[in-house]
Amino acid sequence: MEFKAKIQGGTIVCELKADRAISDPVFCFSCMAPMKVLEGGTKVRGVGGYTEIALPSLRPDSPHQVIISHEAEAFIPANRAWLPLGAYLRSSDGVQTLPRQFAGVRPRTVKETPSDNLHLRLCPQPSQFEASGTNVSFVTLHLNADRIPGLNAWCRRMGQPDLLAEKGLPLDLKSDPTLAPEAYRLSIGTDGCTVEYSAPAGLFYAGITLASLRRNHDGEVPCGIIEDSPRFEWRGQHLDCARHFYEVDFILRLLDVMATLKLNRFHWHFADDEAFRLELESLPELARTHFRGEGELIPGVFGGGARSGGSYSKADVRRVVEHAKALGIEVMPEIEVPAHALALAELYPTTRDPEDKGKEVSVQGYAKNVMNPAMPESWRIWESAARELAELFPFGVVHLGGDELPDETWMHSPAARALMKAEGLKTTHDL
Repeated sequence: MEFKAKIQGGTIVCELKADRAISDPVFCFSCMAPMKVLEGGTKVRGVGGYTEIALPSLRPDSPHQVIISHEAEAFIPANRAWLPLGAYLRSSDGVQTLPRQFAGVRPRTVKETPSDNLHLRLCPQPSQFEASGTNVSFVTLHLNADRIPGLNAWCRRMGQPDLLAEKGLPLDLKSDPTLAPEAYRLSIGTDGCTVEYSAPAGLFYAGITLASLRRNHDGEVPCGIIEDSPRFEWRGQHLDCARHFYEVDFILRLLDVMATLKLNRFHWHFADDEAFRLELESLPELARTHFRGEGELIPGVFGGGARSGGSYSKADVRRVVEHAKALGIEVMPEIEVPAHALALAELYPTTRDPEDKGKEVSVQGYAKNVMNPAMPESWRIWESAARELAELFPFGVVHLGGDELPDETWMHSPAARALMKAEGLKTTHDL
């Protein structure tokens, strides 16, 4: 089976060529947002950007074109990400995955930025650096008795040799309680280095700086005094694991990269319209949201294809939290409610008022993706998830989403109206 797609003006032209006769096929794929069919078939289903198009029977080696465009005229295809993703055919013969479209980018040559005036090849740059005008060469640093926990392990995971060893340029550690917890003072000289710090985070960041200087300056490290402390207390990295499942090993690797940049908050977004990926004992039925595709609760949106997904166990959570802690990173989980909750609303239909006659649709094109706070079942789900997450994540902060509530949500729900009257509320956003 051959499948090609290309952008042509404001439309997307898809060409399918079968190597055998296929009766009554349905072309399934996902795009950025709701689609419409201009030629070549009839749209039979849409869930956000996920689309199903009934095609005429395909004849062997006879190309068939389907021309589609986004329902919103402002959505103009620009690159391969706008082409149909996770495409497959459903027919009486079963499900047949279609070939992927071209991937990646076309590389272009970029001139190297001159670094003549760059004192230190570090990102982020330290708060202050007073250069002495000399350099020192080292591969390893020698500590007598003290250690910087986790630094050598991080170096190895990042493809570097151990920084701390039995032999090397002398390194001295000194406690200075006047420094902030994440601050450090690093003196680099031809006869050795000294780190002053008040807490483990500052000491670890000094070690990251030394390892980064060794790598980025090819062993010839500028001497001088670095005084460094973060400008922002909250330095975060967000990862959306609800729309696209990432294995735990990938997340651990991301945490290591975060440490390189001295980031300290990992915002783990495992719940959204498309899935709630944590395995919770209090809500075992959430397992039905872990995979999407053919025959699943949620179809193959966001390139999910015939079937894709995964979940995180409590053991997985412990791995992530412990790995993050060793790097000075706190993990913040997110329960995405009350909007962006299509999977939860589908799984728990009594979180919506059956008398709600509203027609609101989310910005992603999802209908009925909002849980209703007037329904007791909504609070049972939210509170059960929050309690169990509080036991799994020691950071003590849970993100509750709260974004992109469609206009007029709940305004046609008698139960919500009654709650608003009882609480003296006037608008959707008040509620």
